[in-house]
Amino acid sequence: MSSVDHRELHEKIALIETDIEGLTEALDRCRKAMLLAKVAIAAGALWILAVLVGVSRLDTTPNRLPTNPSAILRSGSACSDGNL
Repeated sequence: MSSVDHRELHEKIALIETDIEGLTEALDRCRKAMLLAKVAIAAGALWILAVLVGVSRLDTTPNRLPTNPSAILRSGSACSDGNL
């Protein structure tokens, strides 16, 4: 191999390494977003559980939100296109 070939290979390797660094940063951002989503899901699940067992109440705005646990489950099922 000539020195020109070596330079071209080094340039290609440098470009690939730059791409890898950019992808690594994107992966880190995605992991943070995934963690935030999981925390939000867990918080929502805990809140629903608290409402269902009566620790918390949904009726902060009267006659607007269902306070019956069965209605809450049915509305969740309707949103997820499932059957309860």
